[in-house]
Amino acid sequence: MFGRNWVQDWARDWGQDWTSSLGGLIYSPLWYMSNMGQINLPTPLALKDNTRTSIATAFDHEGRLVTGKAGEIMLDGGRRVQQLLSDSSDMTQAPWVALNGAVPTSDTITFTNANSGVRQVLANQNPKGDFVVAVTVSGDSTTFDLELVDNADGSDSHIFEITATATPVRYYVLMDNSTSSTFSGALGVYINRTGSKATPGTTVTLSDWMLEEVTGQSNQNPSNYLDSNTDYDYNANGVRWYTITNGNSVASNVVTEAAGTALSPVPQVLTQPSRTNNVWPSRDFTHANWVATNITKALDAVGIDGLVNGASSLTATAANATVFNTVTLASAGYTTSFYVRRKTGTGTIELTENGGTSYTDITSLTNSSTYTRVDITTTQANPSIGFRIVTSGDAIEVDAAQLETGTEATNPIKTTTAAATRDNDQIDTADFDSWFNSDEGVSLLAMTETGDWSVIDATRYLYGGTNTRPVYRNNAVDGVVSFDGTSTTATSIGHTPGQEVLIATIWSVALSSLVIGYTPDGGTTWTWDASPAAFSGFSPDITVTVGELLQELCTFRGALIYSGLPPGSSATLADVQQWCEDNALAEVEKIEGK
Repeated sequence: MFGRNWVQDWARDWGQDWTSSLGGLIYSPLWYMSNMGQINLPTPLALKDNTRTSIATAFDHEGRLVTGKAGEIMLDGGRRVQQLLSDSSDMTQAPWVALNGAVPTSDTITFTNANSGVRQVLANQNPKGDFVVAVTVSGDSTTFDLELVDNADGSDSHIFEITATATPVRYYVLMDNSTSSTFSGALGVYINRTGSKATPGTTVTLSDWMLEEVTGQSNQNPSNYLDSNTDYDYNANGVRWYTITNGNSVASNVVTEAAGTALSPVPQVLTQPSRTNNVWPSRDFTHANWVATNITKALDAVGIDGLVNGASSLTATAANATVFNTVTLASAGYTTSFYVRRKTGTGTIELTENGGTSYTDITSLTNSSTYTRVDITTTQANPSIGFRIVTSGDAIEVDAAQLETGTEATNPIKTTTAAATRDNDQIDTADFDSWFNSDEGVSLLAMTETGDWSVIDATRYLYGGTNTRPVYRNNAVDGVVSFDGTSTTATSIGHTPGQEVLIATIWSVALSSLVIGYTPDGGTTWTWDASPAAFSGFSPDITVTVGELLQELCTFRGALIYSGLPPGSSATLADVQQWCEDNALAEVEKIEGK
């Protein structure tokens, strides 16, 4: 993906002369992680992986909840696009079915008779939502239909009539299911199934097939094409996270592609700990597990993912109406959370985790336009979580009920008929031992963690093996540490949960020094270990890891590793510390959006 021209531009961005091999790029980072994943130099295609084995959720640039694949590297605040078709670039493959004698190649189809066509049906895609299909068409002059179907029998279809010409044109069909409530079968795309019929003997090119879900998006225009078999640096084929808006426009079912604008704030790499949501179902409060007294329950609200009838409404039919879900669990520290929006009324709304023994007033946290996450953390056995609506006639909309261990709520884990577990994120990049400078270098890390360092257990933020730990934190220690297998450097000046910290680690055999420092205020105030450790070299493993042993949700704006010591080979330790203080924030900002 990243050829010499890209590397040359990248080096120029970092103020380097392109006069030597990649090994000469001494003071640009040999490795960085930003919202584009991981890139290694001099081997930019080194393997990367997220070891998470489960699906996970994130909030996109519009605050809409999206669900990612197992192992997918996800962004907080990014624009996610997923190709839903299989073998999108080759209609001869098994997911595609030629109809009534049609003769397909990878990207063409010959209509042998008026009923010839091609289709792909997604057996595992529930069509409850909004979807858009796009395809670029050219070839012999003939007319046929592009069709998007959400019932297996074709009873609910969305059709546009196309007349092919020699000039390629990108067409689309949008399926808006915002008012639908029942579905059968599966989602499918068809050519020439119904309506206008193609002229026998004609051939058309059908390229860059793209089917995506657009439920809840303010802009439902088709995104740019993604190949279903390509990994776009997010460890998941057919998925891309964008740091720009969708700039494409549409008119008369024709797509015109254009660049979007940069998202602000810039999306960050999202990492989360392993958690189990012990309460179910998390969205449908009409289930018997949610025991209501003087409350009317309905699955009729738009959810935090934009899905119509994806969340529940709770309407009080008398004063002090309640709804509880009791879960049998051993005593431990649990965090209860919900996403709540006011539907009607102005009375008091209260949250409980103990079946109404005590309540927390959340009235001031709710509003009628957006969902707000409300949460409470306690230590107890058998939590009974839910709400009290004090005023008869008042109503709220509720989504993403969650009951998990830990001191902070993490992103929603959807449940239906049982508890569900999200595996932890752990982002690994291979070949670390082949390019990492064990004798001399600098690492910079910009990260935001929701947990309280003085309480939560140890976490490895940048980890290259037992004897190469540039940045980690010990149990219940309000500071950061670096360790080379023999010597330790540490500093502790506190941390505010949810606030970004910039962390710098410097190591040098020549200076016999290993030192760590960080700033909790964007670079205004830096605190370093006043007694740097003696240093004789790291011993790296084959893999470098970002976010191992995560305790709470953590986002990374940037992680960089440099070979050598800026501002030059004759630098003193004080010089390098000053360089970090002066440049760390700017260096992180350079990689944003790359």
